[in-house]
Amino acid sequence: MALRVVNRIEKEVVEAEYENWLLDETHKCERVEAMLGDNGRKEKKEVEAWVRGYCGDCQSALGSVREGKTGLT
Repeated sequence: MALRVVNRIEKEVVEAEYENWLLDETHKCERVEAMLGDNGRKEKKEVEAWVRGYCGDCQSALGSVREGKTGLT
């Protein structure tokens, strides 16, 4: 019984840390998007494509975690 309680608590801690990590990543994405500005260079377009893909994944995962649909399991 005690091991089940410990496992549940550990799972909750890990899920909370995952959510915190996702929050940190989405804040970083917001800062990167702000830094990109309106420069029309080719490199900027490549960076924007990467940011949209990576940041979109983080935002999607964070939304799912907050809705309780998915976690680490």
